[in-house]
Amino acid sequence: MNGVRQQEDVAISPPQDDLDLSDLEGEESQDDHAGDYSTRLEELMSDEEHSDGQHETGDDEDEDAGFFYTGADAEPVGTYRDQLRDVLGPDHELEEQDEREVENSLVHDVEEKERFESTMDDEARPTDMLSDRSPTTSSASPSGYLTPPRIVVSTESILSAGAPSVGSPTVLAANGLVCLGTNTGKILVFDFKQNLKCVCHSPDNVVGPVTALALSYDHTYVASGHASGHIQLFDINSPKTPARFVPPTTLAAVASGRQEGHLVGSRIVSIGFVAGRHTAIVSADDSGLAFYHSLGKVLFVEASDTLRILVTEADSFLHQQVLVLTSTTLEVYDIRTFKLVEHVLFDAWSLMSPILAHTTNGSISYPDAVTEVAHSVRVYKGKIFLLGQTEVLVGTLLTWADRILSFVESGDFLSAIELTRSYYVGDAPGNRNGLPDGRDEMREVVGDKMHELMVASAHYAFSEERMTDETHITPDGRGVDRTSLFEGLVVTCARACIALNDFEFLFEDLYSHYDYHGIARIFLLQLEPFVLDGKIHYVPPRITQKLVALHDENNRPDLAERLIWHIDPDCLDINQAITLCQNYQLYDALIYIYTRAMRDYVSPVVELLGLIRRVQQYRRTRAEASPSSKQFVSEDTIEPVVLNAYKIYPYLSDVLTGLTYPSEEPIPEDEALQAKNDVYTFIFFGRSSVWPIGEGGKLVLTSDEENGVEPTYPYARLLLRYDAEAFLHTLDLAFEDHYLNDETHGVSRLVMVKILVEILSTPGLPQSDATFINIFIARNIPKYPQFIQMTPSALHSILIGLAEDEDENTREDRQLAAEFLLSAYTPHESDRILHLFEQAGFYRILRRWHRQERQWSPLFMTYLEDPDLRSSEIFTSVDEILSTASRFNKGVLPPEVLTTVTNSLDSLLDIDVSSTAALVDKRIPRLHEQVMQVLRGRTSHDRFVYLRYLIGSPRLFEDSEHLPYRDRTGPSPHIPAGMRLEYISLLGQSDPTAVIHELEYLPQDFLDWQEVVNSCEEHEIYDAVIWSLYWRGDDLNTALSKTEAFHELLSDNIARSLDTPEVERDLELDKYLSAMRSIQNAAVSACVQYSNAASHGEASTEDMWLKLLKSQIGCVHRVSLFCSKRIAKESKSDPLVTAQAQAEEQTMVSLRSLVQDTFTSLMSASSSRAVSFPRLFKRLVDSVANSRTAKVLPLKRRHAGDHKTPHRQRCLYFGGGND
Repeated sequence: MNGVRQQEDVAISPPQDDLDLSDLEGEESQDDHAGDYSTRLEELMSDEEHSDGQHETGDDEDEDAGFFYTGADAEPVGTYRDQLRDVLGPDHELEEQDEREVENSLVHDVEEKERFESTMDDEARPTDMLSDRSPTTSSASPSGYLTPPRIVVSTESILSAGAPSVGSPTVLAANGLVCLGTNTGKILVFDFKQNLKCVCHSPDNVVGPVTALALSYDHTYVASGHASGHIQLFDINSPKTPARFVPPTTLAAVASGRQEGHLVGSRIVSIGFVAGRHTAIVSADDSGLAFYHSLGKVLFVEASDTLRILVTEADSFLHQQVLVLTSTTLEVYDIRTFKLVEHVLFDAWSLMSPILAHTTNGSISYPDAVTEVAHSVRVYKGKIFLLGQTEVLVGTLLTWADRILSFVESGDFLSAIELTRSYYVGDAPGNRNGLPDGRDEMREVVGDKMHELMVASAHYAFSEERMTDETHITPDGRGVDRTSLFEGLVVTCARACIALNDFEFLFEDLYSHYDYHGIARIFLLQLEPFVLDGKIHYVPPRITQKLVALHDENNRPDLAERLIWHIDPDCLDINQAITLCQNYQLYDALIYIYTRAMRDYVSPVVELLGLIRRVQQYRRTRAEASPSSKQFVSEDTIEPVVLNAYKIYPYLSDVLTGLTYPSEEPIPEDEALQAKNDVYTFIFFGRSSVWPIGEGGKLVLTSDEENGVEPTYPYARLLLRYDAEAFLHTLDLAFEDHYLNDETHGVSRLVMVKILVEILSTPGLPQSDATFINIFIARNIPKYPQFIQMTPSALHSILIGLAEDEDENTREDRQLAAEFLLSAYTPHESDRILHLFEQAGFYRILRRWHRQERQWSPLFMTYLEDPDLRSSEIFTSVDEILSTASRFNKGVLPPEVLTTVTNSLDSLLDIDVSSTAALVDKRIPRLHEQVMQVLRGRTSHDRFVYLRYLIGSPRLFEDSEHLPYRDRTGPSPHIPAGMRLEYISLLGQSDPTAVIHELEYLPQDFLDWQEVVNSCEEHEIYDAVIWSLYWRGDDLNTALSKTEAFHELLSDNIARSLDTPEVERDLELDKYLSAMRSIQNAAVSACVQYSNAASHGEASTEDMWLKLLKSQIGCVHRVSLFCSKRIAKESKSDPLVTAQAQAEEQTMVSLRSLVQDTFTSLMSASSSRAVSFPRLFKRLVDSVANSRTAKVLPLKRRHAGDHKTPHRQRCLYFGGGND
């Protein structure tokens, strides 16, 4: 549907100057042009309005005139549209004549309409899109499928017709005439020229507003239903009085059975005539009652008969489309597909409601009243009539031809062709009105029109008038660039011809136009994308020749090659294409031409063998000449030739497997058989051949020297010499093809293998080439045993050749090939073969052999020596070997296996230390000490990793990956005592902070704790010493004595560190203060545990805390004395002294914080019954005073909120010097 606005899909139909919609049989149409489709189409398509309302008949127009463009860039002329109308006219006229009947009578002439618009009140104009009063008679925009809106009847036209006090319109009937019911009970009857024919009303009867309206089929009678329940029937020829009158009845009359009909006050909501009768009508009211009325006369006396009828709703499929009105849109749905086909934005609130006045008395709510607009929408002969608040509008659905002509009207013939194509392929949006339902019939109709449309458009685009008219003139005199127009014409016509599958017009007629006018380049460039996309496969050779030449002239051989690949080879000029490919070295395209156009599969081989020979000659010249000589050839010169020469291998792979190159599409079977036979015969021919066969052929040579000696099987040898691996891979693929299953062909698998064996025996053959040949033969013999049969001696030689090659890069390929060969051949001299396999590193074969013979020690060594195995695979396999060997030896590991493992400990440790520990502990735990002896010669870290796996807690493995799984929760029970203590010692060196955690993890009887204490003290792990003395020995007094000793030692070290250079000082201070912190944590933890134990007395607990505090305070005192003496001696103005003082101050702060933390722990962990704080403080002060080496510092008080004691608690800080 055409839209009112460009972006919408629906609009309303454009006005015509006059149109007679009379349906009366035998009545003459008032329109001189009724039934003349060409005239009506001209009215639709005309760019001008004539003042007298009539259109020119077109008699004066020259039917043979040129085809003029009418777009935005051209002056509006009619010849092009006339030709388009000729294209779309005849069939379209017959189908749409009835629908056009309305359009031929809908409008007054332009001058009258303009007078109407000049007198209309602006406020009365509705703002809806359907109220557009544009006087244009142009058809709808191409983007929509309803014509623009048309005013049929307006308020001004009613007033100007002399009908006073008619009231406001309420309902509408439109079929042949336009009838409007009003709120005063009157009925206005108009024809489609907006002439008021009559006003039907009954001056004597007060019947209320008209709420339902119907016009008889012969347009002579009009029936009206009213809000009061009355029904009137008027003869249009006698509108002053009703011909029949049906008053409402009362409930009492109905109850008594004397009368039937609508009750008084029941609003008539629907009314209609029965068939073609004038006096038989049916009606319904808002109560849901329906009646049949027979309004006849007997002896000139009205004899009305009213029957109540039972309404049943039957399915109706008479119409294929239905109109739906929503609050914002008008929509058309297809009944069969249940799809929306057209829609337009429309304000439903602008329509009239017949009961809107009833909202004033409250009988009907406003929302219910304002949405009852069914009587404001009518459809007649495909036209939509809408009753607005100030006017009646009409619109129509456009047919497919209308939509195409809408593009023609705007001069856009390219879009017209494209829209026709979319109808042809079935993806056009919107409705398909006017087209046959059947797909074939529809395509026949649309296809013919599309072809004629393309012909007319092409003639117009290239007509002389088109080339010389004012559309090519610009103000600056430079002319208008029409390139885009001519480019679009090619693209649009190409798409249309693809849809039609008929290219005669494209390549004959259209191309001739472009070629004649010297713009064939435009045609060719626009055609090429269709060829590359595979949409057009066949292009006439004369056009293809020019397209290839175009790229050649532009020096773009890559584009020419791309085109040759994608086009049907029969379209090519063979000589032109081959010459182009050879000049520019386009070998992919050259191969395509030989194989697909000429069905010649040997010539590409000859061409590429020539390139290989050139490369070999280049390489020989380069090797013999010095870099400064003129014969020296650079790599840049050789590289392009090398790349092209390598194309012979994929080419052979494709051809010998029945595929085209390079697209790899299947070759037709008969052609593929001939191609394979020709290529096999040529490549494996025993001597040099002449090609092409017959007169003019040349000998195809392979020797590096000119006139050199040609060997046997020259072409197979050259392919092997250039790249043996690539050539044999090609043969691998070819061997899988079923063609070689038929041994009646000249070349078979056995023949090719024998030729390769003969080449293999040639002196001077490079070792790499010989290896690849051996691999190829060894792998294919077991795959095709029925086709390839060789003597054992030959197979033995191949096996020996695979094992004797020392190239590590091919070891895996050689081993895999040997495995293939051994599956079909069992060699003699097994000991020699095994020795060769060991030297070659064929460990996979050796493992299979030793396992089969139950040789466990050699099997064990094959896993250790195989460099391709991961460590996890090695240890899993070794574990399985040891288990299997024990099982076959009554559960005991055989001595020779134990010896092999013992001798291989070093190798196992090289692979993975932790996995070795797991293996030894699981299978041979008695070897732990021997492993440690081996590890003595390694780093201490390896010993620590070994012991950590056996003894360490799981926490140490949280950050480690790829460690073997431990199926136990504690340390290994197989570890000797010395190794256990060594683990603690190594742990102290590696991670001192983890020592206490590891000691907690180990069982009580796992270690000699005195040795542990000595080891920890030796490695300065002071917190571990204190923890071991108390937690493992319950001797807190000893632990605190050690604490005191450690404090003295560390305080002296701190004092000495303060006198060292700044860099060393900071590191040493951090170390000693960290040790002090760890000692405090261990000692405080022990004292807290001791205080909470119920077995100790008050004095004992107090003594422990006193001892710890004295030790800490003594440490603070010693360091502070040292700091005081230094500060007194040095000058404070020295920057070095200032830095020294800052370091000393920070050190003192750290030491005092340790004392404070101890007091905090004491108060939070002890109860008032366990420790007497006043006595503890007094004893602490007395002990300090008695020492005579300290001064009591000011006391800093703070409350201990969670400790219940009558005394106020204080934290003591002891120091000296400058504190």
